[in-house]
Amino acid sequence: MQQLSHTKKPIALSLVAVIAAGIVLAAVFCALYFGKEKNLDRRLIGYYNGSSSYEELSGYALDSYTHIIFAFAYPDEVTGLPYLTDIKKTKLEELLAYADDNGIGAKIMLSVGGGETHFVRERLDGEDERIAFAKKCAALVDEYDLDGIDVDWEFPKLNEVNIFYDLLLKLRHELGGDKLLSIAGTANLLQAGGYRNRKMAKILDFVNVMTYDFGDTNQADYANTKNVMFTWHLNGYEKSQLNLGVPFYGRSKNPDYMYLPYSKIKEMLQNNTVALRETSTQSYAKNGLGRISFDTAAMIKKKMNFVKMYGYGGAFCWHISCDADNDLLNAMLSVHD
Repeated sequence: MQQLSHTKKPIALSLVAVIAAGIVLAAVFCALYFGKEKNLDRRLIGYYNGSSSYEELSGYALDSYTHIIFAFAYPDEVTGLPYLTDIKKTKLEELLAYADDNGIGAKIMLSVGGGETHFVRERLDGEDERIAFAKKCAALVDEYDLDGIDVDWEFPKLNEVNIFYDLLLKLRHELGGDKLLSIAGTANLLQAGGYRNRKMAKILDFVNVMTYDFGDTNQADYANTKNVMFTWHLNGYEKSQLNLGVPFYGRSKNPDYMYLPYSKIKEMLQNNTVALRETSTQSYAKNGLGRISFDTAAMIKKKMNFVKMYGYGGAFCWHISCDADNDLLNAMLSVHD
């Protein structure tokens, strides 16, 4: 009996050791897959659409951003090639001059496309057309000494995935490895399957995931936002590539408030034109005419904590000019804490 007791102790100890090792491995897995990446140099990106004057740019704390993306160069309806309208040229030049005059260290990129326009699919079917598109983008980068290109195709469908992928390949080739290449990605991967290509992730420096515009009364729900970010990661993109999108505007079913800059919503709250309502997943301003769904500074801080906790690459806003007093930008800055 004594001998048997001696043989049981090592077995019991081995079981404890195996269980303990399993717990450690599970913790390591969770930390790697879901956990914190405390030393990640997170991006804070602002889209700027050129709606302000040179003088007004001083109010936007542009030195707080790691990247500023100028929107947009539009694909020409006839040739399919990207171009800048005269007013966009002027506004881009003003932004670059302001950045140079004031020592703004942010990388400045050009976004091609946008929600108000559509890529001319027929002008991208052929390889020669895609090469021409990529060369024109690279020429714009060279002309304005920019740091890269952001592609905002809203949105490539599943049957366009090969065209979109090859377009990005051509862009990467023409831009070279020293310039940035990103895309603005939809919150609905099931609807727009053109991003569901694991090879695509290897071409891109980062993806700006549009975690907003979920609906007129549900602009940027926190639970939906988390699920969208998880889905992008599970579709083959590294968490460090993915930036969470923050709207600097609100949406409503009321036609007078369908697209309302945060600065205007703030004014309405201060004047008691609307009353603030908040839940654990969303915030909105309400009056007798309906409600305006938008992100408060508190909700944005909650989202930035999510970015940090799960090790995502950073966050971006659309767009800089909607936050005149930098209330929302200051909330986003917590992503660096």
